[in-house]
Amino acid sequence: MSFSAEERDQDYCRVIVEAVGYIERYLDGISRDDFALDSKTQDAVAMRLQQILECAVKLSAESKSDLKINWSALTAMRNKISHSYVDIDYEIVWQVIRDLEEFGALIAWVRRRI
Repeated sequence: MSFSAEERDQDYCRVIVEAVGYIERYLDGISRDDFALDSKTQDAVAMRLQQILECAVKLSAESKSDLKINWSALTAMRNKISHSYVDIDYEIVWQVIRDLEEFGALIAWVRRRI
């Protein structure tokens, strides 16, 4: 059975929204300082962030062209989390989740699609 690019993109979008929901629950009421001290939450957030970025990277070229963001920044973050297990900077993870404009734009775009 083969799925169209649109169907695959919908699946990726659903996974992204689900993963964002997990991150929101993990970080509910958590300050930056709390996050810095909580390795379990850091690991959980990094894993869900990796899942989000992996799905985002796999979106079709058509979907990516519809979303005008810095894809190389998101891809670089995905590669860093996926392949540099030893030196993940959790301050950067926090900044991606809370401050990175591209990440926010991706999440807003995905939420509109499903």
